[in-house]
Amino acid sequence: MNINISRTKDRRAYENLVYLMSEEDAADIKKIDFEEPVDKVIKEAICDGDFLGKKDQIAILRYDSPKRIILSGLGEESKLNEEKIRRAVCNVVKKLKDMKITKCAVQTPDIRNLKGVDSARAIVDGAILGDYEFSKYKTEKSTKIEELTVIYTHENDRIEAALH
Repeated sequence: MNINISRTKDRRAYENLVYLMSEEDAADIKKIDFEEPVDKVIKEAICDGDFLGKKDQIAILRYDSPKRIILSGLGEESKLNEEKIRRAVCNVVKKLKDMKITKCAVQTPDIRNLKGVDSARAIVDGAILGDYEFSKYKTEKSTKIEELTVIYTHENDRIEAALH
């Protein structure tokens, strides 16, 4: 798996974009009036009850650019830690592999009680765990995630050094 770090906020640069959201994030989105059409699609899914930010919940939304928006629930923000991020990303990667998707970008969540670097490290760990499959005795190999981009927008953190 090729792991990239990007500080690009332009969502059109990514084909499959993953957002990790807590229940509180989902509730806050309901209250915001968005200008961008892609944000309106996310808000609509949340307002319709298709996604609530519950732990282990995944919603896949089709869009033009990015092609797919994947929302992954983290549960209650007060109970968030690196392990919950790791598990959420692991589940998303498994779902993407089932769909034969080989590239994705994951936005680091903005969580009060976690440093951005720790969130990014948990994303990478979860992706590696979700992509792993013991296949020594299998005749048919499954899809692997070829490229993971961690979208890191936190300021003043040295992300590159932390992930290498």
